[in-house]
Amino acid sequence: MIGHLLLDSDHERIVALINDLNDSISSSANCGRLMDKYCQIIDSLGEHFTREEQIMISVKYPEADCHRKAHWHLFDQLTKMTHLLECNAPMAVQNVITFLNEWFFQHVMISDKKLAAHLLHQLEGAGRYNVISSNVK
Repeated sequence: MIGHLLLDSDHERIVALINDLNDSISSSANCGRLMDKYCQIIDSLGEHFTREEQIMISVKYPEADCHRKAHWHLFDQLTKMTHLLECNAPMAVQNVITFLNEWFFQHVMISDKKLAAHLLHQLEGAGRYNVISSNVK
């Protein structure tokens, strides 16, 4: 996705969880199961955001504050959307999934790619190139 092995592992896990939530809707899972899957997504996002923010601080990423605010704004939005899943209305749940997919894709492909480029630049300057793949531009 962005060429950073650890962050991409997080990204892949989050995408799998979102897909799993979507599959649960298709299989008419009960409300409790949907909420469990949704909470797994929120927990994974929280862990990922914390990890990403620690990386941004460690490399003095100039856009860290804006990036961090985007993370926690999403967290606020997802918390507010929790009631949609509690209602177990399939269309409302699908709207949550659509929102998550769109936000996540945009964030990873724009904000996280910028971070990866910054990391690559810093690592190249330090002669360390082991956690970033060469496909980041």
